[in-house]
Amino acid sequence: MREKILVWILLLISQFTFSQIKGVVKDSLTGNPVPYVNIWVEGENFGATSIEDGTFSINTSEKSKNLIFSTIGFETKKYSVFNANNVVLKPIVYQLDDVVLTKFKNSKQIEIGDSKKRFYLPEPQNTPWIFARKINFDVTNSDARFLKTLIYYTKSELDSAKFRVRLFSVSKNDMPEEDLLSKEIIVQVKKGKHKIEVDLLTYKIEVPKQGIIVGFESLFVEENKYIEKISIPKSNNIVKNDNYDPHIFYQYIDSESSYTFRTGKWVKQQMNMNQQWQEDKKVIAPVIKAVLTN
Repeated sequence: MREKILVWILLLISQFTFSQIKGVVKDSLTGNPVPYVNIWVEGENFGATSIEDGTFSINTSEKSKNLIFSTIGFETKKYSVFNANNVVLKPIVYQLDDVVLTKFKNSKQIEIGDSKKRFYLPEPQNTPWIFARKINFDVTNSDARFLKTLIYYTKSELDSAKFRVRLFSVSKNDMPEEDLLSKEIIVQVKKGKHKIEVDLLTYKIEVPKQGIIVGFESLFVEENKYIEKISIPKSNNIVKNDNYDPHIFYQYIDSESSYTFRTGKWVKQQMNMNQQWQEDKKVIAPVIKAVLTN
C-alpha cells in the first residue's frame, strides 16, 4: 500500500518539473485561428488541443523537444518548443477531379464489423490520441462500395463531450496514410453509454479493394475535461486525476489491423504473445462498425 501511495506522490511531484508552453495556431492564408488542432510532444506521452480561439497550452519536461501539430484540412507541422508561440499551418490544397455525378441506389446495405464482447477500459488520458482500425472491402458484395455510416460505441461522464471522426487510406505497408476527409466531423456524445451513428453518404467515399482505416480521435478541450476520483486499494486515500471524455469501447480481434497515434507517430497494435490469461492471442481494437451501400 505504501508503495502505491509513493508512486502517486511521485507522479504529482513530477508535474511541477514540467515547463508550460503557451501559443496560438493560425491559418497561413487567412490568419484566422485554427481550433481543435491536436498537439503532441514528439516522443513523449503528453499533448494538448487548441481551443476555439486557436490558443493552447502544453506541458513538456524537455525544452529540446519538438511539438507536432495536426488537424484535418491542414498540413501536419513540427515546431521546436522554443518557437511554438505562434504556429502557422498551411491549408491542404485538394486536387479536384473531373466532376462525376454519383447516384446512389441505396437499395443494399452491408454492415462490416461487430460490437460483440465489447468492453470499457477506464484508462486515464494524458494526451490526445487516435485509435483506428481497418475496414476491409467486402468482395462478396462488391457493388456495395460506398461508405454510408460509421457506428461508434462510447461512454461519457459528461453530457456534451466531443470527438473527431477520422478516415484514412491504407498505405502499401498496411498503415494509415492520407486523410479521406477534407473537412472535420466533430461529434457530440451524451452522458452514459451510447451507440453513435455518423452519416457519411454525402461525402461519396468509395471503399477501395485495399480497404480503409476508420478512427476515433480524442480532443483535449475544457468541455471534455472532468475530475476522476481513484481509490487506492486497501486504503482510505483518494487521488483526483484529470481525465477527458468521451471514451470508446474496445474489443479483441484476431488480426493486427488496429492502430494508435499517441506520441506523434502511428503504431500498429501487435499480438501480445505473453498473454497467458487469454485463450487465443488477440489484438485490442476500437469498436467501430461501417455500413456500406450501393
